[in-house]
Amino acid sequence: MSQEYTSVFDVIGRVVVTPSDQHIAEAFRLGQALHPLLPQLQRITWQLDGTVSESSLDQALQLAITAGMVGIDELTTTTNVLEVAYKHGISVSFVPNSKHLNQPHTVQADLVSVDHQTINLVFTSDALKDQFALTQINDDKLTLQPGAFTMILSVDEAVTGTPQGNLSPLIYLNDQAFQIFVPDAFATDLVSQLEALPHVNGVTLFR
Repeated sequence: MSQEYTSVFDVIGRVVVTPSDQHIAEAFRLGQALHPLLPQLQRITWQLDGTVSESSLDQALQLAITAGMVGIDELTTTTNVLEVAYKHGISVSFVPNSKHLNQPHTVQADLVSVDHQTINLVFTSDALKDQFALTQINDDKLTLQPGAFTMILSVDEAVTGTPQGNLSPLIYLNDQAFQIFVPDAFATDLVSQLEALPHVNGVTLFR
């Protein structure tokens, strides 16, 4: 029997570890950061590494990420994420105990656009550190972690010469090229340093 959720927080009572309001806000911001990079979506399928209530990424966080990805502007306790997605022509489903996952402590969101593009997003959780992050887009490894200073670089081609830190490979989504940069240390002029690099069209700060 399917269960109908009336808000993003309805699932909280069904999980082992209840996510905090901060976790949900961070997951929502992560989805919002992804939204402008994605094509118009038709389907989101969450591949889970356990049952719905025991997945390493709590379902409230999955729904908050989904809310950001489908373009919801504000997430409240009355936001019906699945209904809003449906009104935007996007179906959202959850596959427990998925056989599609290749590593532990991960869930995967399989996205399909209206023009049949497919995108795979892998999210990794670390319960001991109380953290979660986007760690892979299709075959490209990266780190987009809520709470960590991260720069999303819109580029023409692969960038070199960044300050010390972790720079992702060149990633293409929705006819856009970008790279994720996590600096070793944050400086007040870091954004201007990155914007001055060749082939950088824009810099978005994510935290």
